[in-house]
Amino acid sequence: MLSNKERTLAEVKSNLMQERKQREKKILVNAERQAINNELKESLVNLEHEDRTKAAIAAARKAQADGQRYVKETWKRVKERERKEQEQLRQEGERRVKMLLQYKENLHKTQHKLKKNSVKKR
Repeated sequence: MLSNKERTLAEVKSNLMQERKQREKKILVNAERQAINNELKESLVNLEHEDRTKAAIAAARKAQADGQRYVKETWKRVKERERKEQEQLRQEGERRVKMLLQYKENLHKTQHKLKKNSVKKR
Protein backbone atom coordinates (compact mmCIF):
# COMPACT_ATOMS: atom_id res chain seq x y z
CA MET A 1 0.00 0.00 0.00
CA LEU A 2 0.95 3.52 -0.69
CA SER A 3 1.71 5.87 2.08
CA ASN A 4 -0.12 9.07 2.67
CA LYS A 5 2.70 11.08 1.15
CA GLU A 6 2.76 8.92 -1.92
CA ARG A 7 -1.00 9.14 -2.28
CA THR A 8 -0.91 12.89 -1.83
CA LEU A 9 1.94 13.11 -4.30
CA ALA A 10 0.00 10.93 -6.76
CA GLU A 11 -3.09 13.13 -6.31
CA VAL A 12 -1.06 16.30 -6.82
CA LYS A 13 0.52 14.79 -9.95
CA SER A 14 -2.92 13.75 -11.16
CA ASN A 15 -4.32 17.21 -10.48
CA LEU A 16 -1.36 18.83 -12.23
CA MET A 17 -1.85 16.51 -15.20
CA GLN A 18 -5.57 17.35 -15.31
CA GLU A 19 -4.84 21.09 -15.10
CA ARG A 20 -2.20 20.74 -17.80
CA LYS A 21 -4.64 18.83 -20.04
CA GLN A 22 -7.29 21.50 -19.43
CA ARG A 23 -4.82 24.30 -20.23
CA GLU A 24 -3.68 22.53 -23.39
CA LYS A 25 -7.29 21.89 -24.36
CA LYS A 26 -8.11 25.56 -23.72
CA ILE A 27 -5.08 26.63 -25.78
CA LEU A 28 -6.12 24.29 -28.58
CA VAL A 29 -9.73 25.56 -28.50
CA ASN A 30 -8.50 29.17 -28.50
CA ALA A 31 -6.12 28.43 -31.40
CA GLU A 32 -8.95 26.82 -33.35
CA ARG A 33 -11.24 29.77 -32.60
CA GLN A 34 -8.49 32.18 -33.63
CA ALA A 35 -7.92 30.24 -36.86
CA ILE A 36 -11.63 30.26 -37.62
CA ASN A 37 -11.80 33.96 -36.73
CA ASN A 38 -8.83 34.70 -39.01
CA GLU A 39 -10.45 32.74 -41.85
CA LEU A 40 -13.70 34.66 -41.35
CA LYS A 41 -11.85 37.97 -41.34
CA GLU A 42 -9.97 37.00 -44.48
CA SER A 43 -13.21 35.93 -46.14
CA LEU A 44 -14.81 39.22 -45.14
CA VAL A 45 -11.87 41.19 -46.53
CA ASN A 46 -12.07 39.18 -49.76
CA LEU A 47 -15.82 39.79 -50.03
CA GLU A 48 -15.37 43.51 -49.41
CA HIS A 49 -12.61 43.63 -52.02
CA GLU A 50 -14.84 41.75 -54.45
CA ASP A 51 -17.73 44.15 -53.76
CA ARG A 52 -15.47 47.18 -54.31
CA THR A 53 -14.15 45.62 -57.52
CA LYS A 54 -17.68 44.91 -58.77
CA ALA A 55 -18.74 48.46 -57.90
CA ALA A 56 -15.69 49.89 -59.70
CA ILE A 57 -16.41 47.75 -62.76
CA ALA A 58 -20.07 48.81 -62.74
CA ALA A 59 -19.04 52.48 -62.41
CA ALA A 60 -16.53 52.10 -65.25
CA ARG A 61 -19.14 50.49 -67.49
CA LYS A 62 -21.62 53.24 -66.69
CA ALA A 63 -19.00 55.90 -67.36
CA GLN A 64 -18.13 54.21 -70.65
CA ALA A 65 -21.80 54.04 -71.64
CA ASP A 66 -22.29 57.69 -70.66
CA GLY A 67 -19.20 58.64 -72.64
CA GLN A 68 -20.37 56.74 -75.69
CA ARG A 69 -23.82 58.33 -75.43
CA TYR A 70 -22.22 61.79 -75.12
CA VAL A 71 -20.00 61.18 -78.15
CA LYS A 72 -22.97 59.86 -80.16
CA GLU A 73 -25.15 62.85 -79.22
CA THR A 74 -22.32 65.29 -79.91
CA TRP A 75 -21.62 63.67 -83.27
CA LYS A 76 -25.33 63.87 -84.09
CA ARG A 77 -25.38 67.60 -83.24
CA VAL A 78 -22.25 68.20 -85.32
CA LYS A 79 -23.75 66.37 -88.30
CA GLU A 80 -27.04 68.29 -87.90
CA ARG A 81 -25.16 71.60 -87.76
CA GLU A 82 -23.17 70.62 -90.87
CA ARG A 83 -26.41 69.65 -92.65
CA LYS A 84 -27.99 73.01 -91.75
CA GLU A 85 -24.89 74.89 -92.91
CA GLN A 86 -24.92 72.97 -96.21
CA GLU A 87 -28.63 73.72 -96.61
CA GLN A 88 -28.01 77.41 -95.94
CA LEU A 89 -25.15 77.42 -98.45
CA ARG A 90 -27.38 75.71 -101.02
CA GLN A 91 -30.19 78.20 -100.40
CA GLU A 92 -27.75 81.12 -100.60
CA GLY A 93 -26.40 79.73 -103.89
CA GLU A 94 -29.94 79.34 -105.26
CA ARG A 95 -30.78 82.87 -104.17
CA ARG A 96 -27.68 84.23 -105.92
CA VAL A 97 -28.40 82.24 -109.07
CA LYS A 98 -31.99 83.58 -109.11
CA MET A 99 -30.68 87.06 -108.52
CA LEU A 100 -28.20 86.72 -111.39
CA LEU A 101 -30.89 85.29 -113.67
CA GLN A 102 -33.19 88.16 -112.73
CA TYR A 103 -30.38 90.61 -113.38
CA LYS A 104 -29.69 88.96 -116.75
CA GLU A 105 -33.40 89.07 -117.63
CA ASN A 106 -33.62 92.73 -116.62
CA LEU A 107 -30.50 93.45 -118.61
CA HIS A 108 -32.01 91.79 -121.72
CA LYS A 109 -35.26 93.69 -121.22
CA THR A 110 -33.37 96.93 -120.89
CA GLN A 111 -31.29 96.18 -124.00
CA HIS A 112 -34.45 95.24 -125.89
CA LYS A 113 -36.16 98.48 -124.83
CA LEU A 114 -33.10 100.49 -125.79
CA LYS A 115 -32.98 98.83 -129.21
CA LYS A 116 -36.71 99.38 -129.64
CA ASN A 117 -36.38 103.04 -128.64
CA SER A 118 -33.39 103.56 -130.88
CA VAL A 119 -35.27 102.04 -133.84
CA LYS A 120 -38.29 104.30 -133.15
CA LYS A 121 -36.12 107.42 -132.98
CA ARG A 122 -34.66 106.86 -136.40
